[in-house]
Amino acid sequence: MKQKIMIKYLIVFIGMLLVYNLLFNNSYAVTAGTVYLSSNKSALEKGEEVEIFVNIKNSKTAAFNFNMYFDDTKLEFVSGPENINVVGNRVVYVWYDNTGGKNAKEGKLETLKFKAKEDGLANVQIDGEFYNEVGQQIQTDFKGIQVQIEKKENVATIEEVIETENSELSNTNLETLAIENVLLYPPFDNSVSQYKADVGNGVSSLNILAIPENENASAEVMGKDDLKEGENNVRIIVTAQDGVTKREYEVAVYKRNLEEEEKYQNEQKENQAKLEAIYQAQKTSGFSNNTEESIEEAEKNEEKSVSIGIIVIVVGAILVIFVIVKYGVKNSSKNK
Repeated sequence: MKQKIMIKYLIVFIGMLLVYNLLFNNSYAVTAGTVYLSSNKSALEKGEEVEIFVNIKNSKTAAFNFNMYFDDTKLEFVSGPENINVVGNRVVYVWYDNTGGKNAKEGKLETLKFKAKEDGLANVQIDGEFYNEVGQQIQTDFKGIQVQIEKKENVATIEEVIETENSELSNTNLETLAIENVLLYPPFDNSVSQYKADVGNGVSSLNILAIPENENASAEVMGKDDLKEGENNVRIIVTAQDGVTKREYEVAVYKRNLEEEEKYQNEQKENQAKLEAIYQAQKTSGFSNNTEESIEEAEKNEEKSVSIGIIVIVVGAILVIFVIVKYGVKNSSKNK
């Protein structure tokens, strides 16, 4: 009988701990979200315009800066939000909520318009930094988009293109194409054969990783050494397992001259200075204050939960000791 009563009290104590964990043991994890591109058209003809939307899901953002990279051989930038900056094939945009996070955005963030220049598959990619309402950087996944430019009666869907790919024996696709410390534009996609890259004036050779999809195929890299100022043509020739079928990937590598290198470095410093100025402006607009208040409130909640947890544990321990002493005394009396 005594053992049954003690078991009941222990079950109550354990239940109290479980309730405490559910109610007060909150974790403050870093916000995660996905920034992705979508469009109002998946296919268009030369001369037509397409709207590309920047979207975020699974999170809200109160400040962000992004770089959108587009294939300027096939697309021409037409319009976008105010204060947008276009440098070559890169669109740069910075935004923050001057109400301190009260008007944080979710879903569709911005709309940019482009015009089709030439037939083909145009890639558009995005990267950047996004912050939530309390100033935490959002752990972000980025997803780009492809737009088909061709006479509509000849347009094939991506699924149809995949269905017509060569068999494994004649597979000449690369699984990986990367250059150490250099960004490829567009980001690597084995359905795309031509890329661009910029390197500094001090770079004389490239360390290139090229791995075929089929492990029995081979890849040969040409033109990666003795880079000259200006345009350099780097070729990656993939030979399929059948030894006959070949495919060539090209990277147009532009090496900046001394004047261009100095200008590039100055632009990087200016962009960094602009971002720092924006963050300082956020402090004066109340964004930083809200962030500090949120963090302070979180710390108070955490202290409160710890105090309640200690009280629960102490009460439970006293309860257990009381049961043991009570029934121990009774048992002792009976024995006498």
